Amino acid sequence: MENNDFTAKNEQQMINVVFESDKHKTRYMELIDKSKENDSYHRALFYLLALNDVCYTNISSLYNFNKCEIVFTGLCKGFQTGGSIKVTRLAFNLFNGFKYKLNNNDEIATDKNGDYIPSSDFSPEDLFCTGYALYFLEAIKIRFPQYIEREQDI
Repeated sequence: MENNDFTAKNEQQMINVVFESDKHKTRYMELIDKSKENDSYHRALFYLLALNDVCYTNISSLYNFNKCEIVFTGLCKGFQTGGSIKVTRLAFNLFNGFKYKLNNNDEIATDKNGDYIPSSDFSPEDLFCTGYALYFLEAIKIRFPQYIEREQDI
């Protein structure tokens, strides 16, 4: 698919989405175009990471475009702020369900049985206590459109 076709398809899918600003929408489109992925996982991830200046500026510490995967150690980086960490947590969770504690070595913490330890930092109470809450709901709608869209009356 040519880049113009890809961009047009993405714009059509995002037509009813609420963006914080034109800058947010432009950043989102740049990230989607750079990734060449246009599924609901990537749309939700990039919608959120484009929302916050810190996340957008440090995108390479949060997402590996060559491997098409999140960089979970980005949660521990010194650039993270109170707002950006919430954006990152929700973005990662919507991308692949990531919700785990990290230990002092920036690795996913495990219990004595080797099972990953969930973190309460990913709870709605912690994440949604922010001015970004409206946009977090938009990201959920982007990620799960099959559960959000209403059926049309026939």
